[in-house]
Amino acid sequence: MAVQIQPNPVAIASEVFVAEFGVLDLQFFELPNKRYLGRIYRLNAESVKAISEAVSFTAKFESSFIRGAYFDAFKSGGSAVIEVARNAKPTDVALRYSADRFSALEKNAKGNDSLRPWLRSTYLVKSLPAKVLAAVCDQLKIRFEDQDLFYIRVNFKDLTYALIAEDRQSDKFPIGAFSTFQLPGESINTIAVLPFEDKESIPEKVNKVKTVELETTSSSSTKYATYSRSEVDQLLKQQLEQMNATVQARISGQKKELQDALKLQEKNVQKIADELHVYSETIKKNLDQVQTAKESSVAGSVAQMKNDLTNQIDQFKTYLNKSVMPSMKTLEDRVLAIVKANQPEQNTQPAKANPAGLTLALIALVIALADLALLLGKH
Repeated sequence: MAVQIQPNPVAIASEVFVAEFGVLDLQFFELPNKRYLGRIYRLNAESVKAISEAVSFTAKFESSFIRGAYFDAFKSGGSAVIEVARNAKPTDVALRYSADRFSALEKNAKGNDSLRPWLRSTYLVKSLPAKVLAAVCDQLKIRFEDQDLFYIRVNFKDLTYALIAEDRQSDKFPIGAFSTFQLPGESINTIAVLPFEDKESIPEKVNKVKTVELETTSSSSTKYATYSRSEVDQLLKQQLEQMNATVQARISGQKKELQDALKLQEKNVQKIADELHVYSETIKKNLDQVQTAKESSVAGSVAQMKNDLTNQIDQFKTYLNKSVMPSMKTLEDRVLAIVKANQPEQNTQPAKANPAGLTLALIALVIALADLALLLGKH
């Protein structure tokens, strides 16, 4: 992780700007007589909450209305700084601090400060109780006995903390630092990469934000880079705006493509549903036509067969009436004549009964057969 040290243009000799740390007041350090080592660590949300409650300085640090908030402690003294948007309401920030411990430092906004879209407030504390310092040291994983050796900064907004001590006290630092810098002298030769930063832009940003060397010259004067804190803020702001614009453009493009794809899919599904409906209606209509034609054909065949059978029965009855019945009557007359010719006089009367019964039986048989044929024809 790159660390760049840059000066404050208002007070070049007393303040410097350290990336991932912020503005550092040099009045607490014996420069250039001594060399100091700084290390930056990460904090979790629970530790930040515990520290803020221990020092009695709390707020909605995760709120977008809060641009920055940190707490500094050196020996038994300390201070807190918070930067909020000008249009923020008290409920949006929910700042709470102990009036017995902190006192607000009134400072008139001048120059660029009056043009910025946020307000900066500083709160000083003369002395912190040992109980509070012990709680802070416990969260920062340093020994309470070594607390006086460190300049401590807890960044409530970025969830980080920094420790600065003389380089000869390097063994007192806890392990796990993700960034390191030195005062005075060359900073660690690494490059700071912001979240979501394009790797191709790293050389360009290195040229824009140079690493500052704090060194002692023969005249005991300190050299600083020409970039001010406001310029660094402006560069970071421009990068953030460009990144937001790129992300928003990609989101809008993806959203439009997704909407178009959903509309096309909906049209395809509706088209398939309409085609299935038309196909089912066509199949139903064809089935109805086939069923109707089949029923009509069967009904016509049955009617034709019934009509033909009726005609045949009628023809058979006519044939019986015209041909069979006269023949039967003629046959009966002949039988009677023959019987009369061959029978004696006395036997005539009994002989008459037999031929007549036989004839009647034959006629009844013929009529029964005709009725049976007509009954079968109707059914």
